[in-house]
Amino acid sequence: MSKSANNDTRLTPWALRRAQIIERARELAKSGAYRSWETVALHLIADGYEDARDILDDPVLREELDSYCGRESDRA
Repeated sequence: MSKSANNDTRLTPWALRRAQIIERARELAKSGAYRSWETVALHLIADGYEDARDILDDPVLREELDSYCGRESDRA
């Protein structure tokens, strides 16, 4: 987790959770173990982030995650 997400006391609990889930989704997508944002979301839900699908409900973010997934799978 990044320092800014942890130490910014101006973030509401929802904003902090959203930032944590998005950061974790990016890490997972970049790992090369996932084919798409959907498989990343399923992993997050299985890890207890029940609201992951709602938080990732952003076409730009989904495209970003898909590009990370694709980039890493191209290297494998």
